[in-house]
Amino acid sequence: MKGGYQYYKMFGFNRKFKITERRPPPDVISVFRLCTNGDSKMSPDHFRRFLIEFQGEEGVTVDHAKGIMVQVLNQLRPNISLSYFTLDDFFKYLFFNHLNGPITSEVHHDMTAPLQHYFIYTGHNSYLTGNQLNSDCSEVPIIKALHKGVRVIELDLWPNSSKDGIHVLHGWTMTTPVALEKCLKSIKEHAFVNSPYPVIITLEDHLTPNLQAKVAEMVTDIFGDMLYCPKAGDLDEFPSPEALKHHVLLSTKPPKEHFERINDNQDDNMSNLNHDLSQFLHIDFEDENGDDKPGQKTTPEYIQLIGIHAAKANKELRKALTVGSGKGKRLSLSEQTLEKAASLYGTDLVRFTQKNILRVFPKGTRVTSSNFKPLLAWMHGAQMVASNMQGYGRSLWMMHGMFRSNGGCGYVKKPDFLMGRGPNNEVFDPKLTLDVKKTLKVRVYMGDGWHMDFSRTHFDRYSPPDFYTKLYMVGVPADVNKKKTRVVKDDWMPIWDEEFTFPLRVPELALLKIVVREHDVSEKDDFGGQTCLPVSELRTGIRVVPLHNKKGEKFESVKLLMRSGSIILASHINIPTKITSHSSTLAIPKMTSTVSCRPPPSHLSDSDSSDSDSTSTASKPLHHTDLSTTIFRSYIEISGLESPDLTKIRSFLTSSRSGALSCLICLERIRPTDPTWSCSSRCFAVFHLLCIQSWARQSSDLSSLRAASRGADDRNSTWNCPKCRIEFPKTLIPKTYTCFCGKIENPPHDPWILPHSCGEICNRSLKYDCGHKCLLLCHPGPCPACPKLVKTRCFCGRVADTKRCGFKEFSCNKTCSKLLDCKAHCCVEICHDGGCPPCRARGVYKCQCGKVKEEKECCEREFRCEIPCEKLLGCGKHNCGKGCHEGECGDCPLQGTRTCPCGKRVYEGMACDVVVPSCGGTCDKKLQCGIHLCPERCHRGPCVETCRIVVTKSCKCGSLKKQVPCYQDVVCERKCQRVRDCGRHACKRRCCDGDCPPCSEICDKKLRCKNHKCPSPCHRGACAPCPVMVTISCFCGETHFEVPCGTEKEQKPPKCSKRCHIAPLCRHKSITKSHKCHYGPCSPCRLVCDEDYPCGHKCKLRCHGPIPPPNPEFTLRPKKKKQNLHNDSTPGSTCPPCPELVWRSCVGEHIGAERMMVCSNKARFSCDNYCGNLLPCGNHFCTKTCHDLKIQCEECNLPCQRERKPLCPHPCPMPCHHEDCPPCKVLIKRACHCGAMVHVFGCLYFNTLSEEEQIAARSCGGPCHRKLPSCTHLCPETCHVGQCPSPEKCSKKVVVRCKCQTVKKDWHCHQVQAAYHNSGRDPKDITKNQFGIGLLSCNSDCKSKVKADESDLHLRKSIIPEKKEPDVENHVRKRKRRKEKVQHDHQVSTFQKIMGIVRKLLLFVVILVSLIAMAHFGYKGLLWVSDWMNEMEIQRQRKRYPRS
Repeated sequence: MKGGYQYYKMFGFNRKFKITERRPPPDVISVFRLCTNGDSKMSPDHFRRFLIEFQGEEGVTVDHAKGIMVQVLNQLRPNISLSYFTLDDFFKYLFFNHLNGPITSEVHHDMTAPLQHYFIYTGHNSYLTGNQLNSDCSEVPIIKALHKGVRVIELDLWPNSSKDGIHVLHGWTMTTPVALEKCLKSIKEHAFVNSPYPVIITLEDHLTPNLQAKVAEMVTDIFGDMLYCPKAGDLDEFPSPEALKHHVLLSTKPPKEHFERINDNQDDNMSNLNHDLSQFLHIDFEDENGDDKPGQKTTPEYIQLIGIHAAKANKELRKALTVGSGKGKRLSLSEQTLEKAASLYGTDLVRFTQKNILRVFPKGTRVTSSNFKPLLAWMHGAQMVASNMQGYGRSLWMMHGMFRSNGGCGYVKKPDFLMGRGPNNEVFDPKLTLDVKKTLKVRVYMGDGWHMDFSRTHFDRYSPPDFYTKLYMVGVPADVNKKKTRVVKDDWMPIWDEEFTFPLRVPELALLKIVVREHDVSEKDDFGGQTCLPVSELRTGIRVVPLHNKKGEKFESVKLLMRSGSIILASHINIPTKITSHSSTLAIPKMTSTVSCRPPPSHLSDSDSSDSDSTSTASKPLHHTDLSTTIFRSYIEISGLESPDLTKIRSFLTSSRSGALSCLICLERIRPTDPTWSCSSRCFAVFHLLCIQSWARQSSDLSSLRAASRGADDRNSTWNCPKCRIEFPKTLIPKTYTCFCGKIENPPHDPWILPHSCGEICNRSLKYDCGHKCLLLCHPGPCPACPKLVKTRCFCGRVADTKRCGFKEFSCNKTCSKLLDCKAHCCVEICHDGGCPPCRARGVYKCQCGKVKEEKECCEREFRCEIPCEKLLGCGKHNCGKGCHEGECGDCPLQGTRTCPCGKRVYEGMACDVVVPSCGGTCDKKLQCGIHLCPERCHRGPCVETCRIVVTKSCKCGSLKKQVPCYQDVVCERKCQRVRDCGRHACKRRCCDGDCPPCSEICDKKLRCKNHKCPSPCHRGACAPCPVMVTISCFCGETHFEVPCGTEKEQKPPKCSKRCHIAPLCRHKSITKSHKCHYGPCSPCRLVCDEDYPCGHKCKLRCHGPIPPPNPEFTLRPKKKKQNLHNDSTPGSTCPPCPELVWRSCVGEHIGAERMMVCSNKARFSCDNYCGNLLPCGNHFCTKTCHDLKIQCEECNLPCQRERKPLCPHPCPMPCHHEDCPPCKVLIKRACHCGAMVHVFGCLYFNTLSEEEQIAARSCGGPCHRKLPSCTHLCPETCHVGQCPSPEKCSKKVVVRCKCQTVKKDWHCHQVQAAYHNSGRDPKDITKNQFGIGLLSCNSDCKSKVKADESDLHLRKSIIPEKKEPDVENHVRKRKRRKEKVQHDHQVSTFQKIMGIVRKLLLFVVILVSLIAMAHFGYKGLLWVSDWMNEMEIQRQRKRYPRS
């Protein structure tokens, strides 16, 4: 969440709250700096160091660390390729739950032990969806439970009403049943979604023998090979979860006659027990298989399917808890019975659960499906603690927390003390009070994510939430504890940074429950999230802890950042620090399970602090201008510029001039004549020579003493610089007083040169070993970068340039073009430092065997496919079992000399396809202990992992000897009384081997500065000096210097002759006159306020803004008369409410309905217009009278007007609605293509057809009957779409005549058309009665008719045209008349042509100018509308958020 402000409305006023930026806590910054050695980038090697030293992860390689970094960076910056973490990236990585979670997500317990060695995730009445009385029975709760990791499902079987079927329901209640077959199929489908380990189905059957047979048949058919069936009677020992992977077990009480047959073989050795106690203790148990009526016999198939036999406690609990000889069973007790049994027979319960399985279920009065606390059952070894998974609450949170262990597989290995026995057959007694075994320190840093998963008013309507965290330690009664953080007010991202300590006696059963709540003064605190974590599974380091809701469902974003003593959670735990005696360096070691210390203080060296002020001091001339000019002259003459590297020297000059140069060790002022020593490695701090000599001797002696106490070589003792902690060997303890450059011993004091300087050229070698020397006069601090000009080349070597020697490495910003490792492509990156990245050019490459070709990047061209080799080996009998490989497959590995599994008997010349027989002798291979041999007969496969041979062992301290199995370690309870290396505290570690760890207590002594305490672990000798440097400055802050903490009270602020640079806080700072640097706050402004109200008006009062405070970065010598100088700035009063008159909109915000009101009056009114807002239907608008926008508008009762899909012209018959319209059922008419027939189609059917299908559906199948365009005939084709095909190829016969119609012939139509075309006429222009006339020439017969009277012919020819000319003109086609008109128009003069062109040009120019004018004024209009809308939006925002 970025910084900013958040507004809440309360009683008409806006409350303004600052949003906290998400920043890393100080511990995270310290860890980042220590891992990177002060660098701003964390490389994969640095990240690997963090994972090993701080997170406690083992076996982490650089490649593995780089893979995690790439995974994180790809999510943070998917389009940018980086290979390092910044501090922000590192902080974001800590919140990745799948990479930095509090517990491991993999199965890591030993899963080869029998079932009774595990706590098993168990459900109760798993089929119920709600309460125990009248809720529905369904397979859905079973599926949900299996997805959560539950491994024990309970089903109550009852016959249906007709007694021929089986229902699952809660008997004697009003719950609705569900079919057994449906439940079993759901179990089969979802049993191993979350975990591969076995699912146990406990059956409480109330069935007749025939229905039991039906159950057996149903179970066998559904599960098949998944069902585990024991081979012979009851189990002597339960199988392991590993052996039962992907199997389903049934558990129920066998039939009565079968149970009695088993009991006949047992010895009755309990006849002399105290029956009074048995009669006193009435057993409350679930009826495992209903009533065993006489005469009912269970079929053998049903008995053989029972994998775990359940026993009934017939009111004699002590007898029921007797451990039989080799017979494993399951016993069920209610929570009430468990409490009574735990008080009377606690050790018997533990002994019983070492051989058998104990199931504990909720009492019958929990009708709301609530749960009981499971810790009592787990303390006594109960494997199956049944819980109602459909309920939720604190007890179920504990179940969730316990079974998050071991990767959430549903099986958690019981602690060894619950399964072990002592020499006298004694077992663990839960009633005993044990000593503290482990101390867990948890530090809660911060929380985040509530603003993403909750609405802004979820917790508090008028302000951000007030979060606090409660930590509960749940376990044995002696370990129960709770702690609480402070309440962080008004913050969505609370930062607590508080540490809590929990002493634990039985950490194996302890659970850390974390609950976040929102503090509410008037009501019950709101719930903000919870989680429960097993203490034994917590991972070391800074971890993120995701929170869950009340039902146990994980929030998407809500998380805590933590850290604990041996485990660093995502809620924040301090990073332990340690000062070793031989090095005295501040380091953060890998955390142990019992100690957690505070982080080292985050401080900067002199160089860091002075660099931050370089912009202010480097540009200001010092008082001794001649001195600084002398020192820097030679450097500035060459470089021609002021370098930031000179800042350290300028700061030293300022301190020396003010007499404020002090020694960090003695805190006394360093005079110009005092012998000194300066650190030349990192901090360049100056100390008194005598002080540093004493400091170095004490540190080296302490280092030697610690090395000698541990038997190490004390000749390599070291000492550290008191400020930067750089190590120096004992041989480098300063003995003489030299100048800064080291050339002159005991330099004389000269007032005209720099104190402790020889005044000569420094001449020290510059960094990067460029070969040049420092050109400054002898000076303190680091030498600046080399200013000389040298010829150098860019990173890729293509461009040569002249650069300053100190900055000679540069990039030419061109393509690198170096040949890559593939020797085929060149680097395409911009000129860069270091090696080129891998080649990313893509191509098609073959795998090693050559079977597969894939397109890959060039850097991945060598790959192996997934196809096995399977080539025939040299033996000709076996195939190659290797994957994709190069070269030959090699010889058969089974040829040659072979041995039996134990290796004692050798077989020569045995064929490779013959199985080597066992020799029959003892195996005699060494077991994992490395001492004893395997006693089994020669066998295949690995030997027994755990060596159980009893041997005599001593504890680590040697005070106890005991006979134990070889695989167990002996640890005594004796506390070590040796004094730790601090010399003050005893070790007090149980069974210590003599190598006592460094003291974990915090020194906490007051340092010499009297302001801070020593944050280091308890140590010998004097504490390190306070590393804090205090800035002494004038009030304006322009002239300042630094002094060690503790000496600031004796210093005077430097005198300053500059102008005051404290900017006024009011709005008149740009026109206020400047004044000199002064003490105390600046005088108040006397101008008119003229402050802008949120509404846009201005305040007319005198300026009443806040008074600017003095610069906070200064320290004054305390004086009674001037104590008020340290007061905080006094803010002025706010402007009064705006008195201007403004137009105010109505509640419906209608345009034109405004009223004149006082600007500060927030009263609202309603106009008489219609509302006009969009209704929920999304199609129409509200017609109510103007009302508040928060009030719901009317309901829409209009008919639907939506466009139907698929598109249809018919309206929807439904009333107006938001969802899609129903399919159209209207019938539509469509004519065929030729128009001879009309078809009727369903609208939906016709519109869903494709275009081709619609064309085919509309065809009538008959002749077209349309007239051809080029002749007078009809189209002969079948009804078709579009123009008739090939109208110019008509084959109809036409009678062709001459002009006098005497001669006639039969032609084809296309011949007639061709004749017309040849004569220059269009056949379309010929009428039907004239078609074909005049195409033939007249013959001799026609000439006799033409010999008429010449005069009559002349009259006939003159009269006919005069009479028929008008008729021809009237009957001529429009197209012909248009053509003739066009031909007539073409007969124009040249002048008319020119005038026509001019007119066209003028018309084009007018149109072009009009378009340009329209575009110009349209653009201006759009800009005006945009400005008007922005102004209206600003006014609306000001009205909505007025100034507070």
